[in-house]
Amino acid sequence: MSLKNLLFFAFLAFPGLLLAQSFNAELSFGMTGSQIDGDDIAGYNKIGLFAGGGVGIPLQKDKLFLRSVIFYAQKGSHSTAKDPFYLRWRVSYLEIPLTLQYMFTKKIYGLGGLGADILLSSKIDTYGFSFSDNSETMKKAVPLIIGGVGYFLSPKLAFNIRFMYSLLSAGKLEASYTNTIAVYLSYKLK
Repeated sequence: MSLKNLLFFAFLAFPGLLLAQSFNAELSFGMTGSQIDGDDIAGYNKIGLFAGGGVGIPLQKDKLFLRSVIFYAQKGSHSTAKDPFYLRWRVSYLEIPLTLQYMFTKKIYGLGGLGADILLSSKIDTYGFSFSDNSETMKKAVPLIIGGVGYFLSPKLAFNIRFMYSLLSAGKLEASYTNTIAVYLSYKLK
């Protein structure tokens, strides 16, 4: 699925977000720490980029918001010296979450929801020489469960920690569940 088709789908799927009279737009930028459950390597050792933008509409004034954001997320796995074998796995996704954000106080909030990871690329290095494309062994789309917390540093800038876990295996041939923590800043444009 091309990026153009994916954006078109997002606009068709969530027209209320585009037509809402009261909405806020945001840009986000940060990093991920991830692992692939099922590859026999433990630890959030694969560091990657996490960036995106989207909109939110209030469902209950100043308390509850519906958020639709599109993120570019780098995930994967990276072995360390204590692991029994060498592995570097880089997976890039377009992540499309739909979450509810609940304000506990004026500065602290929680969020949760569902989303989908749309595969952009997958490369693996099992010997330490070079990466080879293994996108054909990965599913093109995988559903996610999402949860997180945030803290407003100012009225427009928030610090966020988000957990994402694939509900189905991301791999076609073997059980490979993406397990990711994202730490990022989001900035309200409106």
